[in-house]
Amino acid sequence: SVDLLIDGKEAFSRIIENIRKAEKSIYINIFLWRDDNIGNQIGKELLKKANDGVEITIVKDRLGALFEVSQWQKQSFFNKGLSQEELQTAALIDVSNQSSEEAHSNDQVENSLSQELINHSNLTVQYNEVRNDHSKYYIFDNETLITGGMNIGDEYHQHWHDYMVEMKSPLLVSKFKDRICGKDDFDEGSSIEFMLNYQSDVLDKRDVKPKMIELLENAQEEVIIEMAYFGDQEITNAIIASANRGVRVSIITPEM
Repeated sequence: SVDLLIDGKEAFSRIIENIRKAEKSIYINIFLWRDDNIGNQIGKELLKKANDGVEITIVKDRLGALFEVSQWQKQSFFNKGLSQEELQTAALIDVSNQSSEEAHSNDQVENSLSQELINHSNLTVQYNEVRNDHSKYYIFDNETLITGGMNIGDEYHQHWHDYMVEMKSPLLVSKFKDRICGKDDFDEGSSIEFMLNYQSDVLDKRDVKPKMIELLENAQEEVIIEMAYFGDQEITNAIIASANRGVRVSIITPEM
């Protein structure tokens, strides 16, 4: 089965449900993990499963910490000890994105829960490497995959509109892992396929942009685009070209 999960209420409730059901393994790849309500709730659920013997791996990009300590409540769940250079970069991000609802200080408050997770024998937590990996996905018992646009943070309950997709299929989980490891190529004939913008020691894939341009060029009647921001000139040109040849183009984008 494949289900669309809309906004934080649906996505995080399903993520927590899958954590509770996991019997053997949980794998989480994430860019941002905020030290807030949902961040701690997921942490507590993971600690319970680790205590039950479930093997858990968390891969979290240190680069995301710059945004964790510069936005909203300004607390990172794992990356409490940033360098002075990193804090200065975070301060620049803070100045350019500041909201009246945000905390005023980014002094980090220690969290015993995150330390328990880091030190647990059934948990592997990789959080101190800059990976430039903006992807977010969860794999439960190699049977269920949840992936999409949401990091771990309260803003998906309160402010931001986003989606995740849940796929209950050992075959799709295996296909997803093979794609990331470079063992499988994009299959045009598959009913469900994964496009990657992904770079690692073994793989450098940039599937998304050429596929978007191809879809825009082949559109005959209508294109609907919901996007937080635009910037790639080739994609912009392809959108304009679609409209110029009579395709009805609708763009939904936030004011800020």
